[in-house]
Amino acid sequence: MVGLAFGWTLLGTLRALVAPEMIAHRATPPISDVARGALALVAYGLYFTFAELVGSVWPDVARALAQTRLVSNGLSWTTIAFVSVVNPFYAGSRPKADAHSRYSIAPVRAHANAQGHGCVGYRRDLNMRAILFAMVAAMWLIVGGTASAASARQDIAGTWQGTLDGPRMLRVVIQISKAADGTLAATMHSIDQTLTPIPINSIKLDGANLSFMVDALHGKYEGTVSVDGASIAGTWTQREPRTLVLQRASERTAWPLDPSPHTVRFVTVDHDVKLEVLDFGGTGRPVVLLTGFGANAHVFDKFAPKLTPEYHVYAITRRGFGASSAPATGYSADRLGDDVLEVLDQLKINRPVLVAHSVGGQELSSIGSRHPEKVAGLVYLDAGYAYAYYDPELGELGIDVNDLRKKLDTLQSSRLTEQAALARELLTTDLPRFERDLQGVQKDAEVTPAAMRALQGDPQQPVAKAIGAGVQKYSQLTVPILAIFAIPHDPGPVFAAEPEKRAAFEARDVEKYGAQAAAFEKAMPNARVVRLAHASHDVYRSNEADVLREMDAFISTLPP
Repeated sequence: MVGLAFGWTLLGTLRALVAPEMIAHRATPPISDVARGALALVAYGLYFTFAELVGSVWPDVARALAQTRLVSNGLSWTTIAFVSVVNPFYAGSRPKADAHSRYSIAPVRAHANAQGHGCVGYRRDLNMRAILFAMVAAMWLIVGGTASAASARQDIAGTWQGTLDGPRMLRVVIQISKAADGTLAATMHSIDQTLTPIPINSIKLDGANLSFMVDALHGKYEGTVSVDGASIAGTWTQREPRTLVLQRASERTAWPLDPSPHTVRFVTVDHDVKLEVLDFGGTGRPVVLLTGFGANAHVFDKFAPKLTPEYHVYAITRRGFGASSAPATGYSADRLGDDVLEVLDQLKINRPVLVAHSVGGQELSSIGSRHPEKVAGLVYLDAGYAYAYYDPELGELGIDVNDLRKKLDTLQSSRLTEQAALARELLTTDLPRFERDLQGVQKDAEVTPAAMRALQGDPQQPVAKAIGAGVQKYSQLTVPILAIFAIPHDPGPVFAAEPEKRAAFEARDVEKYGAQAAAFEKAMPNARVVRLAHASHDVYRSNEADVLREMDAFISTLPP
């Protein structure tokens, strides 16, 4: 019906705006209303056929055609209203011709001469029609622009992508779908951290304002859709607000969610526990990559292929993260190490070189200290901290809190004679060490800006608490070791305009982590310790060439 109205009003408007004097030169009467309707239906049918044909080949063009159809509908009804006002005006102002002179121009000229206008009245009539034509054109442009903008803003279904601003630039992909009843649903992909879709629990579009909540991350997003519907400017808040501008992605510009060449399998390592294992292929000695906290094996999608020319490369997602099972228990360091050993056994990976990033260092130390015969060597990528090697002189807050809590519980439930001995140990050793830990926390807080603190994981998240409670002390390893430390760490752009604060941050970083690297090197004569200045914690990304060079040199010294 709207299409018919569009055709009818278009032809009707043209007829109203074209002077009847011009029609007089035709040999036949004006197009009848029935003919107008028929032409409109044919035109609209051809339009839909063309739209469907184009849509099957070029979806983006189809979306534009759909918006054009909405615009035409709005313009149709605008024109109906306008012509309803214009036609009566002309009906009353133009002289009526008799039946036998309906198509004659003479009555019009006679009327003009009688009024004393002559040809002037005729030209004035044409001028009025030109003005009215311009008015109609302007109204079409105004209504068309408004309808097009509203349509683009309302149509947010599709793929959106952007880079989260901050010290660690992370790419985010948002996929939005729209149900038949207009309900929106969406998922989030943090493609630099995990390929597992993160559910968006609620999403709302109010005019041009878009908002959604991600309960799994305790985060929310609030943004404004641009007039052309091509971008959304907003803020992602996860303890601290960070700018996130999303761009509508096409099939050509969309970031691939899993671009790396690998096969995926799941290996059962415990009762109802399966781990995701990626096989990147390659030939030569096996190399197995272990992730840091909160990540999955796909964080190595770009790094692993650089190793495959020389090695057969695997990567494992630990329990509790990514696509691996997330049981309520089983997060002690030795249990996590056993998970890795189970993967090696089931896939028949013989004496690999284990490579771990960050907290994955505890799995390396667990395996290296208990089963050195099962590995050819260990590589710590900024992973040789207290969870991998504990120095009692340096201590570490998390480990020391666990020990102190256990001793206080024992003190409370012991007899007096046992309490006396335990009290001496607490006063001479544990409490002074704990005091040093607290002083270290104060120093860290003084030099660490809020933007960096916001990037830390939620310590109350169940898996995080379980891993923190399961940290163990490792002190002696006999297998060959390569330990790469980032000292001082690169803080990113947070100190770009504050060189003095950056210097204070780096000085504290060298004091704290430099001491750990020195203790690791002293306790492990079998270890090669490499310090990379101003590397990021993700050292395999920030200093990829350095890491690859050191790994190749280290692995070349290992016995077959």
